[in-house]
Amino acid sequence: MKNRKRILVAPLDWGLGHATRCVPIISEIISQGHDVIIAADGRAAELLKAEFPEIRHIRLKGYKPVYPKDSGMVAAMFFQLPKFLIAIVKEHFQLRSIIKKHSIDIIISDNRYGLWTRKRKCVMMTHQLFIRMPSGMKWFEPLLNRLNHFFIKKFDWCWVPDVAGDENLSGELSHGANSPVNLEYIGWLPRLSFPNSLPGKYEILVLLSGPEPQRTILEHQLFSQLKSLHLKTLIVQGISERKEKTTSNDFIETVSHLTTKALSEAISQAEFVVCRAGYSTIMELASLQKKALLIPTPGQTEQEYLAQRCQRKGYFIAQNQNRINLQQALTDLKNMKSAPITHNGNAFKEAVRELLSSS
Repeated sequence: MKNRKRILVAPLDWGLGHATRCVPIISEIISQGHDVIIAADGRAAELLKAEFPEIRHIRLKGYKPVYPKDSGMVAAMFFQLPKFLIAIVKEHFQLRSIIKKHSIDIIISDNRYGLWTRKRKCVMMTHQLFIRMPSGMKWFEPLLNRLNHFFIKKFDWCWVPDVAGDENLSGELSHGANSPVNLEYIGWLPRLSFPNSLPGKYEILVLLSGPEPQRTILEHQLFSQLKSLHLKTLIVQGISERKEKTTSNDFIETVSHLTTKALSEAISQAEFVVCRAGYSTIMELASLQKKALLIPTPGQTEQEYLAQRCQRKGYFIAQNQNRINLQQALTDLKNMKSAPITHNGNAFKEAVRELLSSS
C-alpha cells in the first residue's frame, strides 16, 4: 500500500477500560490498510495481545499505581503524584528510541502523558479534561487541571470518546469552559456489538474490573449475595492474565475473562448487568442499551460522579459498594425503562481517517 503508515497505540495501565476502548481504534487503523504497534503493560497488555495476537506488541512500563484497601483513593494518588511525573518523563524520553527502532509515524496515547513529540503527529485520548477532587481537596483541583491541560496541549489533537451534545456520557469531566483548543469529540468507542438474536441464558451478568484489592473485595461482596438469590448468573472476573477458566455451581458460573466475541454473546444473553462505573464500561452499556447496576470503585471520584450522573439522567441505576443490595437493584431494574441514547457510531472512523491522511 502506498503511504502505508505505522501507528503506535499506547493505553494506560489503570484498569482495562483504556485498553478496551483502543480496540475499535486499532481495528479501524488496520481496516484502512495501515500497521499498528501496541505498547502496553500489565492487564492492558494481556487483553490487547488476546484481541490482536497477529500484530507486534512491545512492553512500555506502566505507571504502577498502588491502590488503598479503603476509600482513600484520592489521597493515595495525590501522594504518588511525584512517582507518576517521573514515569511521564521517562516514557517521554523512551518514546524517542521506540520511534527510531520501530519507524513510528503517528502516536496515539490513551492517557499516557509523556508520549508526545514534535517530530511526529501525536494524539492524546482521554475523557478527563477536568479531573474532579473530593470536597476536602477541592483547593488542589485548579492546579491539577492546569497540569492536565499543560500536558494535553503538547499533543496535536485531544480525542474525547464522547459526543459534544446534550446526550453526552461524561458530563463535566469533558465538557466545560476553558477546554484545550486541540479538542475533538470523536463519539463513543464501544468494542462490543450484539450478535444475532440469542436465547436468554443469564439473569445477571457481573463484569468485574478495576484495581486490586477493590476488584476482589467487590467480587466477594457480590458472590455472598448472589448465593442466596438463586438466579442464573455469570461472573466475569476481568483477570486477563489468567488462562480462561470456568467454574460453576447450580446457579453461578465464573470465568476469568472473555474474548470480545464471547463477552458480546454473554451480554446479549443476560437480562441485567452489574459492573463498575468506569467510563469505557458505560460507553459499552449505553451503545447496547442494556439495563445495568453501576457500583463505583470507592474513592474514585470520576466513577462516583459518572454513576450519580447516569442514575440522575435515567440511564442506569447506581449503588455504593458499602451499601449493595442486589435484591433491591433487580427490582429497580425490572421497573426501569431504558433511556434512549443515540450517537453516530462512525464518528471515530472519520477522526482516524483524518489523522492518517494528515501526516
